[in-house]
Amino acid sequence: MANDVALKQTVCQVMASVAEQMPTEPTRQQIEQFTPDIPHLKEVATTLCPLAYRCRRD
Repeated sequence: MANDVALKQTVCQVMASVAEQMPTEPTRQQIEQFTPDIPHLKEVATTLCPLAYRCRRD
């Protein structure tokens, strides 16, 4: 269980790093670059990160 939480936290950290690289006013090229990441960012933000941090606090 501890390894699961650690893995989820690592995935959250990696995706947070990707999100930080996204500009607030992207060019068309940047939009195309980040498009494959959007579904993963959504999943991490809505499912993984809340679960990982809730488990860490428990």
